Amino acid sequence: ISFPEKGKEKGKGKEKSESDSPKQREKARNIMEITQMSEKDAFCLLRNHPSGGNVNSIISDFLTNGINMEAYRKMDELENIEFSESDAFGLGEKELEQAKHILKLMGPEKFSPSDICCLLRHHPQSRDMAAVIATLQQGVDMAAWHEKDKLLLRKSYEKKEEECVFCFDEFKVEDMFTLDCEKAHRFCFECIKRHVEISVNDGIPPNCPGDECNHTISSLEVSQIFGNGELYNKFNALVLKRALEGLEGSIGCPTPGCSNWIVVDTSKKVRCTCPACGLSFCSMCREMYHYGEHTCAEVKAIRMNWMQWNLRDRQAAHTQEQKAALELRKKELKRRIEELKKDEEWKEKHLRVCPKCSRTIEKTGGCDSMVCGRDTHGGNTQDGCGHKFAWSKAKPYKKVKWDTHMGNVDVNKISADDVNQVRESHGYWNCDVCPNHDKIRGIRFSCIHCPAFNICQNCEEKEEYHHHPDHVFDIIRHEKYDVQAVDLT
Repeated sequence: ISFPEKGKEKGKGKEKSESDSPKQREKARNIMEITQMSEKDAFCLLRNHPSGGNVNSIISDFLTNGINMEAYRKMDELENIEFSESDAFGLGEKELEQAKHILKLMGPEKFSPSDICCLLRHHPQSRDMAAVIATLQQGVDMAAWHEKDKLLLRKSYEKKEEECVFCFDEFKVEDMFTLDCEKAHRFCFECIKRHVEISVNDGIPPNCPGDECNHTISSLEVSQIFGNGELYNKFNALVLKRALEGLEGSIGCPTPGCSNWIVVDTSKKVRCTCPACGLSFCSMCREMYHYGEHTCAEVKAIRMNWMQWNLRDRQAAHTQEQKAALELRKKELKRRIEELKKDEEWKEKHLRVCPKCSRTIEKTGGCDSMVCGRDTHGGNTQDGCGHKFAWSKAKPYKKVKWDTHMGNVDVNKISADDVNQVRESHGYWNCDVCPNHDKIRGIRFSCIHCPAFNICQNCEEKEEYHHHPDHVFDIIRHEKYDVQAVDLT
């Protein structure tokens, strides 16, 4: 491989000898006799045919498939290729030989020597010829690679080595990856790969880690660093998720591992059903969908009351195994109740509510101006109505009172007299478990996750009904409305 002097015309390179040995000349004569081709073409085939110069294979290929001599002549031309100083910058003889092999395989009509050398300078797996060829086959934006090359060459004339701000080691500029930010920040390949990988795995779009740089690393840059593999696909999924989060009315399915999104009217409670996993959930609180007129805050209180109700020993728990299982459940429910209490106490101290839609708002810093659903100056888009207000004038969040539906009764102290008390009627509400669907007297238990499922106190205490274990029942001691029955669907 030769490099022409500046200002002089490139030479054509040294011609391959067509009479290297008597054996080669004998092979060429055999090919010429059968194929009637010229001596020059015969030697060209001996040099470049995939068989490695096997005469029988060459003749068989000629007679069976025909041989495109123009393509083989171009291969010969590539053997004598000369790289300009700018093409060969930063590449050793081994890399330039690699560039010739790649040109042969991909074809000079698709990529120029300048293209291949540019790719070898910046590809994170430049020493792996198969990886470079795979990148070319997948399709590359050579204009973007050449733009990166210009930044590299300009910087190289200014400084031969540069320090990576991550590991503080010094590298040749051509051995570093240059980001497409305005300041062309560059880092060693290992550090920038680790930075991007950690950000993507944490669900955060990676930015340029350079000082005072807000450049967001693009899909093209991730492809140049990692290739089109698993992390590249994960990055694109993250970008798509962030874009969907910014769309008005878009809601991500809360099921762990489900990446499906739904677009609904988020200004009111809507039952969302994920077409991918089948989960039905509330558009406001993202919890299991709750029917009726209960607000999301009221559902929290109902859930806490239901857990407290389940803490007491029921008459049906006769066996020791049942009692042991009940004790375990009580401990878990007590822990969950305490967590919910602490959560509500924290929110009462730190959160306020939007004057328009009553959503809870947290102020993490900045001035008194607030916008429901996003940062005042843009970004961090979440669910919200977009109403602008002053933090100091907004009402504080009031913690949920979990005894709203149960009164001040401690479920652990219910006596026999309580059980045998005269039970009031609940109008036309019938028990869905009783064999005769009797009218409900006493406490009515209404499932908030079903359109209409009510049971009486006797059936609930027997625990003989079969229902979804995660469904929560509203414990209704007295009807809210003075009517015989209310349709809460």
